[in-house]
Amino acid sequence: MKQMKRKFITIALVSLFLFNAAFAQQEVKRNIKLGFVAGVENFFGEFNKPEQIRGLMSYDNYYYDEYDNSSVQGSSSYPFFYTGVSGEYFLWRNRIGFASGLRFGYGNTEINATGDYFYWVLRSSATETRYVTLKSIYQDDYYISIPLEVRFFNNNQELPFQVYFKAGGSLNYRFTSQREINFVNSAMEKYNDEIEKQLSENEDKFFIYAYAALGFKIGKLKMGDGNKVWVNVEFHIPFMLTTDNTSFITEKVAGLGMQVSVQMPVGTNEPIAYRQSIELEND
Repeated sequence: MKQMKRKFITIALVSLFLFNAAFAQQEVKRNIKLGFVAGVENFFGEFNKPEQIRGLMSYDNYYYDEYDNSSVQGSSSYPFFYTGVSGEYFLWRNRIGFASGLRFGYGNTEINATGDYFYWVLRSSATETRYVTLKSIYQDDYYISIPLEVRFFNNNQELPFQVYFKAGGSLNYRFTSQREINFVNSAMEKYNDEIEKQLSENEDKFFIYAYAALGFKIGKLKMGDGNKVWVNVEFHIPFMLTTDNTSFITEKVAGLGMQVSVQMPVGTNEPIAYRQSIELEND
């Protein structure tokens, strides 16, 4: 997975360099825009049941130590909310933009007993099995994310309403998780830390996903009469690039998402050649 992360970052940096070199000599408008972004990616997948879970022991299988796993249900979707700041640099007559930034993300999953409880195995040997009974487990995950995006406008005119296409990806680091474990018997809460350790043993702190997007820009950038904001609304189709082991409950595959951002221009919006001619006349 480390190679995947390095390739992802390298491709983005090389692409930015090539586009900059290709259009550096043209009379284009070079804009940098800073903004705030918020969105959600709702990943769909399967319930990834921890091996420690047992359902209720059925009467028919009582003497065979077998369990009915139908008494447990878990999340089959993973809503991933995020907010943050971004910067975008435009090339090729403002038709191609490269963006990155820093985001704070949040996701949650849960396991619930369909009946009154389910069994959780604490430890097991050839001669003994220790378990507790649980009602539910809730997990909240908190992330720091670095996105890399490229978007393309179908024309270079700064219109009040424009359609654009975007491709992007996000490297996400889970810096902490909080869990709520609900026991049937409050006396068993002394095993809370042991269960926490079991849940976190095999989890990966990183995951990478990519997405394609269709977006709509509302607003017109006009530097001569003052700065005007851009409001961007876009719809995502995200999919996982790495083997997902970031949640003990939900195995994420692909999903749907939406993002809203507000941007303000920084610097000048005039063509380079035109700006240079004004400076010469003033001299």
